[in-house]
Amino acid sequence: MKKLILYIRSKIRLKILIAFIGLGVLTILVVGFYSFNLTKKAILNRTFEQLTASRVIKTEFIKDFLDGKLKSTQIAATSVEIDLMLKGVHKKKDSVFRRKPINSFMINESYHDMIIIYDSSHFSIAHFDGKLMFTADIEDTLSTYIKNIYKRVFKTKKTTLFDYVRIRNELYLATATPIYYPDGTFRAILGFTIPSHDIDNIMLTNTVLQGLGNTGETYLVDDKYIIKSQSRFIDNSLNQLTVKTPSVTEALKGRTNISIINDYRNIEVLSASSPLKIEGLNWVILAEIDKKEILAPIQKLRYKVLSLSAGVIIIFILLVTGITRQISKPLIKLKSIAAEIAHGDYGKTIPPTTVDEIGQLSEAFNKMSLEIFNQREELLEKSKEIQDSINYAKRIQLGLLPSKKYIHQILHDSFVIYLPRNTVSGDFYYCSKIDNKVIVAVGDCTGHGVPGAFVSALSHGLIQRTINAFGITEPSTILDKLHVLFDEMFSFSELSIKDGMDISICCFDFQKQEVQYSGANNPVYRVRENTVEIFKADRQPIGGLSTYEPFENQIFNIKKGDCYYLLSDGFVDQFGGEKNKKFMRKNLKKLLLEISHLPMKEQKIKISKSFQQWKGENEQVDDVCIFGIKL
Repeated sequence: MKKLILYIRSKIRLKILIAFIGLGVLTILVVGFYSFNLTKKAILNRTFEQLTASRVIKTEFIKDFLDGKLKSTQIAATSVEIDLMLKGVHKKKDSVFRRKPINSFMINESYHDMIIIYDSSHFSIAHFDGKLMFTADIEDTLSTYIKNIYKRVFKTKKTTLFDYVRIRNELYLATATPIYYPDGTFRAILGFTIPSHDIDNIMLTNTVLQGLGNTGETYLVDDKYIIKSQSRFIDNSLNQLTVKTPSVTEALKGRTNISIINDYRNIEVLSASSPLKIEGLNWVILAEIDKKEILAPIQKLRYKVLSLSAGVIIIFILLVTGITRQISKPLIKLKSIAAEIAHGDYGKTIPPTTVDEIGQLSEAFNKMSLEIFNQREELLEKSKEIQDSINYAKRIQLGLLPSKKYIHQILHDSFVIYLPRNTVSGDFYYCSKIDNKVIVAVGDCTGHGVPGAFVSALSHGLIQRTINAFGITEPSTILDKLHVLFDEMFSFSELSIKDGMDISICCFDFQKQEVQYSGANNPVYRVRENTVEIFKADRQPIGGLSTYEPFENQIFNIKKGDCYYLLSDGFVDQFGGEKNKKFMRKNLKKLLLEISHLPMKEQKIKISKSFQQWKGENEQVDDVCIFGIKL
């Protein structure tokens, strides 16, 4: 025994040793790849920092440049030279000005045009080419642009920048500010144009020095996703190229963002973006560089790590394959036998082939398999006993119900549809004749199956006792008596029993040619002369009530050809049809109206067929009982 234990331990140690070798190899691989990813992450973070720094620098440059243009426009608007010009050019379209201060101002500020707007219909524009030359030849697009400047500046009273406009086949920004008379009244709006190449010079310079390498660039985009500075890679892209990337979208929402995206060339890049807050321009600024360029230095390291890892993994797989084969062979056999047991071939066992934990598992499995086989045999025997008892209970329940022969003796044209959901039913029907009266009832007791059948048998007995022993034939009085008997039956129990039943009772008096009806939740349907009527029941069950009201008795005259239907709620509550909904009372009324002219034998066939077609593949939800009578 001692040698056997030592042998088992030696095998376990061998397996643990091999497992740790594999774990060590795996650790090397994990550390290698972790280091690679850590390096990659560090490079990406460093690049994002450089992009952010470049974006911030360019943002300051462009803002300083444009803010300077706004301020110079404000200063010019208050100058004496502009005042003299306004007095000389007022609403004239063709003039030339050679005053040195104005010319120097235009040269220093690199302005190409001066715009003077008096109102929405009158304005002057002068091109600067060593001197200011006002012209009357203005394109429609420029005219619309100037009117928009007037509208916004007149409304806001602010010095504002305006997006690009094409003049003389070149793109220009415009800056505009209001001018006032000494008394504060509006006089005109002064504007200047800024060439687009001034913006491009700022955005395209020193990209390498700012850490943007060979593929990096900074550029501007407006709120319509149109690029507002010349692309480094696509010629003539200014104000033409659409750049609708996630970075632009985030920046237009007012958020500063860094992310890896596909740029307007559909190339994966690292991107840093933010809003560019300048009066009049809803622009954003982006700094981006190709991801491939950034990660190029670590690709060689990656290939080396992959090569080394591949070799180690091959060796590891060879070792593990041999060990796994030794362990898995008996386990596969166990799996196969377990599958056979799952398919009903109980009692299968597997002979242990090793003395380690796998062998012990095989022995435990064999014990479990034999135990399952023995327990199954016991369960089958008990299940047979229970099913035999239920089948016998079904015979007893059917024996309590009136026979079809007896029913047809007293009600010649009638039928009974009795469909229990389980072997036994919580529904029942009753029929008896006393003197010239025929009493018919259909009851629906709480639940279905064995509990429902038990209450059903008690209820049937109580009805017989009420009618035969007490001689009561009035339906409402029968229900009142049933309620008392139900409460008496459970009054001595320590348990709280709330079971009861829904029931409809009709008493047909053929001597008086009338029918009396009373119901506990269950109505009665009558079809007379192509009209369906529902005689409503009292909204309370028999038994299980804390408060109780006496039942109402309803009396109707009998007319030849009338059809009466007493039923439980199992038929109308059945799910089915195309939309898998309940059958409902409206469909039952329609069905009864369609078949009411037929003999009751044929009506039974029609109703049974309709129920089965409606139910289809669905399960029956409740017991079904229908008692039909034609007078």
